[in-house]
Amino acid sequence: MSVFWAMGYCVSSVGLMLLNKLSIDHWMRPNLMLLASFMFNFIISLVIECIVRRTNHSSPRKRLQVLKAKVAIRWVPLTMVFVFNLFTSLKAMQTAGLSTVIVFRNINSLIISVVESQNLDEASRSALFVIVIGSIAYGWGDLNKGIQAYLWTFANMALTISYDLYIRYLSKEWPLDVMGQQFYHCVLSSPVVILMAFANNELNSESAISFYQLSWAGKLILLGSVVAGFFISTSALMLANRITATSFSVLKNSNKILVVIINILWIEGLPSKYVFASLLVTLGGGLWYGLARIKAKEEGKLKGE
Repeated sequence: MSVFWAMGYCVSSVGLMLLNKLSIDHWMRPNLMLLASFMFNFIISLVIECIVRRTNHSSPRKRLQVLKAKVAIRWVPLTMVFVFNLFTSLKAMQTAGLSTVIVFRNINSLIISVVESQNLDEASRSALFVIVIGSIAYGWGDLNKGIQAYLWTFANMALTISYDLYIRYLSKEWPLDVMGQQFYHCVLSSPVVILMAFANNELNSESAISFYQLSWAGKLILLGSVVAGFFISTSALMLANRITATSFSVLKNSNKILVVIINILWIEGLPSKYVFASLLVTLGGGLWYGLARIKAKEEGKLKGE
């Protein structure tokens, strides 16, 4: 089953990144896109719950746990981070481009290792050094994007790190099952997204008209983004319970390479030789870091035995 969820995560992860980039280019309503994704997840979670309860009469246990007040209080901050993380991701893709967002997300590994005071081996430290050098070189050659683009990118980095660290804590101290996390993410996130859409003047007739005027290809891209959002969150949560965090990191870094290749070939085009070389260095460093962490853990297990 781990292979099945890994394949599902890879396909939905690559698809979601590319579809989000295309979606925000076709229809610049990031909050409404998020709201549509949450509503789809909400409906699918309810449908799955109803099917399971009807077909599994031998087990009275509900898949959707009751969200008690003491649990909700701790999950609300995560939900806020989750919403703003998705929002800044879409804005960063819109202003800075998909490749730029992916490059600077590689720095997250360095920051998390420092925050968690991880004891890294020489290969892991070298890989992180390569990531930093590649990211700096990439940023230096990509300064034409403007300050606003990089503000959105760095905001997305900070929120992604915050989300990764906080969800690890919550999953241990105040756990919810997979469908419970899906369901309550949607329930708690939707009011926030509605307020953000209202504040950004997206809840108006112009949004409806612009959506109606989209080509069928544009509408299918938006639908694909919504569906991919459900599958990536489900597969990621299922996979997190079946493989180590390091293996999951390698999987994500491998996906980034494929996304960048597709993005260059079909969406944003080939950058300058300098930027492209910096991009390869950063992504290679990210993959190297993940493999080095797996090797270090395997060696640690052998020593323990």
